Amino acid sequence: MADAVWLLFLETSIDQFLEDVYIPLDCEFLVAQRSGEGAVQLTEVYRMDKELPLQRQHFGTWDQNGLHVSRESLIRRRSNFHNYTITGTSFNVSTN
Repeated sequence: MADAVWLLFLETSIDQFLEDVYIPLDCEFLVAQRSGEGAVQLTEVYRMDKELPLQRQHFGTWDQNGLHVSRESLIRRRSNFHNYTITGTSFNVSTN
């Protein structure tokens, strides 16, 4: 789905820093923040639409024991559309 993974190291609030930033659903964007005892927490962030709130979920931890990340696919991690309505259409094309 996504061609690249973006990683941002933050010392401030995720919501405050990314307040006006649109991170589309198909973009893999991780925020790294220090947590207690030298560990780094990785949070995945995106927006369902430009006007909707930032969605975030824990993606993994990086500590003295190594990197521990979610094994779920991007599609499974983003399976909750948070009541967002997706408009679509379909039609049959005859090959005869």
